[in-house]
Amino acid sequence: MPGYFTKIEVADPHLFAQTIWESIPPGQKVLLAEHEFSSQEWAPLEQRRFRIEPENYRTAASVANVGALRASRITGNGATETTLGSAGSDGFGLSIIERGANRLVIPGTDEPLTGNATTGFIYSVRPGIRVTASDVQDRLFLRLPTSLIRRKLEALLDGQSVASIEFQPMFDQTRGAGGTIRRMFDYLFAELEHSDTLLANDIAIRSFEENLALCLLLGLPHNYTQRLRPRPCRRSSDSPLEGTGFELLVRGRGEAGCRAF
Repeated sequence: MPGYFTKIEVADPHLFAQTIWESIPPGQKVLLAEHEFSSQEWAPLEQRRFRIEPENYRTAASVANVGALRASRITGNGATETTLGSAGSDGFGLSIIERGANRLVIPGTDEPLTGNATTGFIYSVRPGIRVTASDVQDRLFLRLPTSLIRRKLEALLDGQSVASIEFQPMFDQTRGAGGTIRRMFDYLFAELEHSDTLLANDIAIRSFEENLALCLLLGLPHNYTQRLRPRPCRRSSDSPLEGTGFELLVRGRGEAGCRAF
């Protein structure tokens, strides 16, 4: 197991999730639930082609569990489809496509979302989610607990409790906040290739988790985005420095965050 990744390769996509679970070191299994893996149904997108060309359906994966995060890199040659039978535990799935194309079907939505190497997906893990991967594809996947995102959002909202959090599921990974998130992915996956990574330290990985959650909440659209936007600060007519050129307005998350110096 180089670094923190467990690396596997399977010839039959149907055995993918089972093989991952069986290959995970015992020390990491104690933090996981077998049901989360057994509820994943992997299959070739074209069964007839799989029977004729089984050698084209080899799928490789590198899997690591560090802190509250579960990271995986998946590489395959034949198109596959993954369906989630049950969520297992609350969480968000974050996917970065490196090569090929993916199609995401979220239960209750009107039509599937199609992404390529310029896009990423973020979604609440729930039963019935279906992901289709094209021929010759590479993707990075990260699962993080809902509690992490909720805790950070409540802190940003000054302690207000929040209900369900829903992100706009597709984003541009080549620029802006999406580009930042892609670079955070690259850093995480590069570090986990090394057994002496500082991210094995509990404080270091918690710091990374918190920063990732913050970037997701501040950078990607979701159903609480409007409440996170600061209100315009108003100049105070009582400020002794008004009109001198030295009055500084500091934006917070609302009127209480505005001060004049």
